[in-house]
This record gives sequence, C-alpha cells and structure tokens, in this order.
Amino acid sequence: MKLSRHSRLASLLAAVIGSSLAAGPVVADDSMTEDGLSLEKIMQDPDWIGNQPINAYFADDNRTIYFQREAEDENFKHWYSIAANGGEATLLTPAQRADVPARGGELSQDGKRRVAAKNGDIFLYFLEEDRVQQLTRTSANESSPFFMADDRRIAWTVNGSTMIFDPASGLIEEAAVVKGENDPLRESENFDYLEDQQLRLFSTLRRENRRDESEKEHNRTLRDADPTRIAPTLYLGADRNIRFSSLSPNGRYMLVVSEPKSHENGKQDSMPNYVTESGYVKNRDVRPLVGLNAPAPHTIHLIDLEENSATTLAMDELPGIDDDPLEDLRDDAIDYHVEQGNDEDAVEKALKAPEIRPAQVEGLDWTRDGSMVAVQVHSVDNKDRWIATVDFDDGELESQHRLTMNKGWINWYHNDFGWLPDNRLWFLSEETGYSHLYVKRPGDRAVALTSGDYVVADPKVTTDGSMIYYIANPERSGTFNIYRVPTRAKMAAKQVSSISVQPSSRSEDDWGYSPFELSTDGEYLVFKHDEPTHPAELYAQAVNGGEPVKLTDSTSAEFKAVDWVAPEIVKVPSTHFDGTITARVYKPRDWSPDKEYPAVMFVHGAGYLHNAHDGWSVYFREFMFHNILLRHGYVVMDMDYRGSRGYGAKWRNAIYRQMGHPELEDLLDGKKYMVDNLGVNEDRVGVYGGSYGGFMAFMALFRSPGEWAAGAALRPVTDWAHYNHPYTSNILNTPLVDPMAYEKSSPIEWAEDYDNTPMLIAHGMQDDNVFFKDSVRLVQRLIELKKENFEIAPYPLDPHGFVHPESWLDEYRRIFKLMEENTQ
Repeated sequence: MKLSRHSRLASLLAAVIGSSLAAGPVVADDSMTEDGLSLEKIMQDPDWIGNQPINAYFADDNRTIYFQREAEDENFKHWYSIAANGGEATLLTPAQRADVPARGGELSQDGKRRVAAKNGDIFLYFLEEDRVQQLTRTSANESSPFFMADDRRIAWTVNGSTMIFDPASGLIEEAAVVKGENDPLRESENFDYLEDQQLRLFSTLRRENRRDESEKEHNRTLRDADPTRIAPTLYLGADRNIRFSSLSPNGRYMLVVSEPKSHENGKQDSMPNYVTESGYVKNRDVRPLVGLNAPAPHTIHLIDLEENSATTLAMDELPGIDDDPLEDLRDDAIDYHVEQGNDEDAVEKALKAPEIRPAQVEGLDWTRDGSMVAVQVHSVDNKDRWIATVDFDDGELESQHRLTMNKGWINWYHNDFGWLPDNRLWFLSEETGYSHLYVKRPGDRAVALTSGDYVVADPKVTTDGSMIYYIANPERSGTFNIYRVPTRAKMAAKQVSSISVQPSSRSEDDWGYSPFELSTDGEYLVFKHDEPTHPAELYAQAVNGGEPVKLTDSTSAEFKAVDWVAPEIVKVPSTHFDGTITARVYKPRDWSPDKEYPAVMFVHGAGYLHNAHDGWSVYFREFMFHNILLRHGYVVMDMDYRGSRGYGAKWRNAIYRQMGHPELEDLLDGKKYMVDNLGVNEDRVGVYGGSYGGFMAFMALFRSPGEWAAGAALRPVTDWAHYNHPYTSNILNTPLVDPMAYEKSSPIEWAEDYDNTPMLIAHGMQDDNVFFKDSVRLVQRLIELKKENFEIAPYPLDPHGFVHPESWLDEYRRIFKLMEENTQ
C-alpha cells in the first residue's frame, strides 16, 4: 500500500520520537561550571535551597516563639515552636497547632488579658491564668478586636458592622447600624404633583396613608421606650457606598468613611488563557489602566451614638487642599492634546481643576480612652498627606501635620502613625527628605525623635509607651539594624540589635510583616538575619545587651556545599549629580587587572526596591545566575539606581515625570565604572532585568544605542499608559494631565531608536501585573519599524513571577545564550 505524503511524514515523526524516547539523549547544559553549578540546578524548585522561617511571633509567655516553614514540595506551611534562648524547634501537630495562640491583637490596659482574631473568630486570652476563651465560632470573618475604654467590654468588626461583647452580661450588641441608603421614613424634599393629586382626589389613599404614618410613629415610640432594642438606623443617602467604619473605645462616637456610588472604576482589561484543562480559551477580567480608575474621593461621617446623628467632616479646611499642584501641567497638557487634533473646549473641560482636591482616608486610630482620634488623609493626586484630629463639638477636622511633595509623590511606605498611652501622637514623616519619627500633642509643634541622612521604618511602640523600636540604616545604606528611642527624654537613639536585620521587603512569603517582633514585656526581640550568600535565619536577642541566639538552620546541605561568591558593595561616582550610586559587583575569583572581561548589568525590578545591600537578595535566582556568569568569566553589576528604596525622598523623586532617564544615566555610569576599574571591555557589556528592570533594559537599548552588546527584557513594561493606577500615577501623574511624562517615559515611544542590538523579550502570558499585551504591542511596533535581531519567548501558564521551574530554566537558558553569543 502506498502511503500518502502526510502518512509518510507521520511515520517519520513517530520513528524520530520513538528513537528519542528509547535513546533518551541528554541535552548539553552549556552553563555547567567546573564545580557542578548549572542553570538546571539553580532554576529548579527553590525547595532545594531549604525552606526559610517566616511569620515569627512570641507566645504570651514572651519566651516561646512560633514560626512557619513551607512544607517541602507542597503549597502549605508547617508550624514550629522554639524557645527564645535556643534549642531544637518542635514541629507542631495539627492538634497542637489548634492550641497555638493568635498573633497580634490588643493587650488590656491592666496587662492581664489579650484579645485577638484567629481563623476568622475572636479569642480572649487570660495571661495570668494561662487560659483562653473563644468568643465566636461562626462562618463570618470576625476581625480587628479591641478593648473598650472600660477595659472590660470587647469590640470587633464583622461584615462591615462593629459588635460589642460585655463579659459581665454575655450580651453582644451592634454598636450602630449605618447604611448607604435613603431614610424610608423621611418625606421627600421634592414636590411631586402626581402624588399630591392622588391624595387630593382619593379618600381611600388618604386613609391608608394616614394609617401608615400612624403605624410608623407608633413603632418609633415603642422603639424609643425600649432600652433592649438597637438604636434606629442612620442613613447616609442612596448615593453613598460605605467603605469602613471605626468605633471609639468609649462607645460615644463612630467614624464612617464613604465614597460615591456613582464613581467610575474604569473599564477592566481582559486576559486570555490558551492552555486550559478544557482545551478552550478562557478569558478573565483584569485591572483597568492608569487614569481610568482614579481612586474614589472619600467622605468622613461623624456618628454621635448618644444623639444618633451623623455629621459630615468637611476636608476643605485641610491646609493646601484647595491648591492645584498640577496647574502648570494642566496648561501644558491642554496644548499637547489640542496639538494632537482634539477639541479645545472638550480638553479644557476634562482638565479643569477641582475646587477641592479629592482625597482618601488611609487610616484611623483612637486613643485608648476614646477621647481623640487621628485620621490620615491622602490626596488622590499623591501630592499631600495630612494627619488630622476631630473636634467632636464643632464637627470639624483639625490638621496636626501636613506632608507635601509637589515635585514628587508621597511615599507609599513610611506612613505609620498612632497614639502613645499618654495621648500624644507619633508618626513618620519624610519632611526632611528622610523618613523620621516625630511626636506631638495635638495643637503643639511636633518634636523630632530621630534625624539624619538615613531612613527610619517599621516603628513599634512599647506597651508602656516609653520607647519606640524601629529599623534604620544610619551606618550604611545597605545595613539595617534595630534601634530604640525614648518618647519623652531627649536622649539619642540606641542600637539594640548587634547583627543586621532583614527588612520586611526582602521576602515574598511574609511580605507585609514587620522585620522584627518585640515581646510584650519588652525584654526580647525576634528577627531574621541574612548574608549575601546565605538566606535568612531566625534569631532572638535580649534587648539589654544580650547576644543574638540563632534559632534555625534551614538551608540545605546541597546549597551550603556550593562555594558561592559574595558580591562586593561599591560606590559608583555619578557624572550627573554630586554623589555616588551604590552597587553590587560580582567578580571571578581569579580576577586580574591585567585581563579583559565581558560584563552583564542586572537591573532590579519594582523601581522602588533596595537590592544593593549586604544581605540575601529577594532576587536569589539572579544571585545564583550571577555566580554562574562569574565562573564563565563575566563581571556582573547590580545597581540601586535613582528611584530605589532606602536612600530618602530626593533619591526616590529623581525619576518623577521622567522614568527611565536618571536610572539610565546611573546604569551608564555603572558601565563606565566597570570599564575604568574592573577591566571590562566597553563593547562586551550586556544588560537584563525583569519587570521595572525589563522596562529599563528597553530604555537602555533604545535610548543609548551602541552602548550594549545585547539585552534581555523580562515581563517588561513597554508603555506606562497601560500599567496600573496606584503605582504609575504617583510618578507620572495621569495620561490626561501629564501626557508628556508618559511619552518621555515609555519604551514604545523610543522604539524607533533601537539599533537592532540582539534582544530577548520574555513574558508570562498569565501576567496580571504587567500584561503580556505590553510585549505584544512593542513587538508589533518593532515589526512596523522593520527592526530585526529581537525574539520573544512567551510562557503560556506563568504569571508575573514565574511559578514553574521549567519556565525559569527556559528563560535563563535564553539569557545565558544571548550573553554568550554576543559578549564573549
């Protein structure tokens, strides 16, 4: 029988596949080093490194520490306990885990009880009796418990309501019912002719109407005379969405924050998944784009629970809120949009400045006695942050502190604030250019507790309010330690930790947790310490002169067996400002000033991230990759370019309205440093990075053609007009108000200058942070410009941070090959 052409081809493929399976050839790994390090090894599941401790906190005895580790080759975590003075960690059984006390919560004023939320329920811990009482067991998510001012009753929130529990009576009452609706009992203020006519013409309707009104009045009388019933519902209007509320500990007042229901959240984008279990393409909605979902303006309502009344706290008296810091930009934007052919009247209308700038409430904090409340307000245009208190008698906000950044943006970190036990306000502020601690009594001037050209972060107030503990980097930008400062005596801050502390931003697993925990008795600290070649381990230390005790040893023997080369910290002189740029440098062990080397410039992501420090990098795969590169004869540099975290407000705001410009100047200075000091051949330097680093790889290749031998842009932003609002609007404002900044800062606008330097684009197709379409749009632009020497590698099942080892391996094989073929 004669086979068709397609049948012959199928038979040939089957033979090839069959022989491949039988022979099982091994593809050579060109990255393999003499000591056995390879991409195959370092890009496997991170479990091979070891699972580091996370989420550590003290038990109520202040001497036992609980922490978690991810279970090997699993998506869940195990719980452990260990003594603060060291010893063996105990793996907790599920039954033992059920008895582990909840983290956090609030301590009673007498120090004998603690209330906290655990698994969505509320627990009360009797510390002297070593006893616990579960107060709720529901399917709802109860949270944020606190003691009322009488130090007896306990309040918590559930489903948007605040409940109060009285242990003496066992009664649980709802503090107030507040709704974003119209009051059904209130007559309409608008005259309705048809309704008036109906009642005038028909006696039956008049009779029914009278009976309805009489019944409502009767029910109001019964309710008012019955102390067992909850107070009447308060209605804020049908145009309001309630965001959150906060009850005063004395039970007298409640603050409710609302936003308009009519606010447009912006059109959501859509993302397809091509590789699904069903075999059909599945689409899902993802975030809107910048400028299309500006945050909704908030309104603050003061609820007087004794009077059962609501008052709106106007924000128009906050200093500077009626200014327009974007006035000059609006004028330029009108000209820009009109030049693009848009109608001038329509543009002017769209760009008209608001009389009062919209703002949002970012936090509320009451004094323990409920006599005062602090409200943190942030302008939607990102230029101002206010901390205000409330005049309950006059129903007004009283500004206590204003932080403004007209030529930049308010830092989304370093906004901590609260009350000391003596009703003084404490807060962080960048008003000097660096984040520092301040205290004040309402109405008085603020007093700085810390000062200097360094950053203060993650403050914790001791139980008695006498001290504030925090982390800071006064000695070196890349070294954070724990310090404490008295809140009253004019004494200098004192370093407490004797080894460096890992800031919270270095670990994705416990992002958002503080870098240290202080025992409630104020005698012990638990924190993580890491080194450039060793992931973080857990340490405990007595606060008064004790030596740190290493509690865990989580790193695998296989990882420890590798002779990792630690990067050096160097200061790169800038040719664009009076100062230096901190960078990590990786050199071959046999580096010689008499030899010439290729080099790779790595660009960290996030923009506002600190990576040139003396600890374990959140980019641990890149650290290992750089060790492979140096074994292949490369020099590698990793810079904390302008915009990076840990260097103060001026460093951060340098990129305002010009993303990719100061950073590129710094990268080029870094390249010059390597050429002048490290024997690097200026024609053999590649550049790569992911996310913001991918954006910068594009800006390097497009805006400084001829400087780079090759470049790789991973999960890159190509057009900032397609990124999210919270991040982008801080730095570039919005495309409507500041189109010039977006045009200046977006790689797609510079693609015409691409000189066909070999370039890799790699992107996860399930990336809901930087959408895959970013890369697709840029590729189309390059095609239309008739560019060449670029390739795109799509990863169908991976999000922004890859989750599949196979994808990590494929991506870095491509990067390694790109550098080997073009820089060696």
